[in-house]
Amino acid sequence: MSLGAIDVALTAIGRLARTRNASLRRQRVARVALDDMSVQVLGAIARLGPIRLGQVSVLVELEVSQLSKKVRRLVDEGLASQRIDPAERRACLLEVTASGRRALARYRAAADDILAQAFAGWSDEELQHASEIVGRIAATFQAVDSFGVRAGGR
Repeated sequence: MSLGAIDVALTAIGRLARTRNASLRRQRVARVALDDMSVQVLGAIARLGPIRLGQVSVLVELEVSQLSKKVRRLVDEGLASQRIDPAERRACLLEVTASGRRALARYRAAADDILAQAFAGWSDEELQHASEIVGRIAATFQAVDSFGVRAGGR
């Protein structure tokens, strides 16, 4: 397979994973009425919270003005909480609530169920091989920064 074919396959996977139908299916199965970006924001807060809004903005690559709307909805729905940062009283810290953690767990379980259905016809060996290859691809992309330069300058 050529690099062009790999690029086409990765593009197709990314496009399919981000379709509105795929997002709505994950929401329906998880019983979580959050768009993919809101789930990503909630996940970032869960992993690293308490965390400031600006830090979340960098992690999810979303402008603070857009992110503020997402966070406000998460707070209003009781999935996240916001409090004054004691170290910098002009800033706020975000944390995920117990309800938010449960929503994330349902979303993750739904995504896992959908994947299990998609790969139901694959053998354990095929799944193991695919996991190794996809993991290697992900590691390769992580090693390349936004300028297409490998860590270490190559």
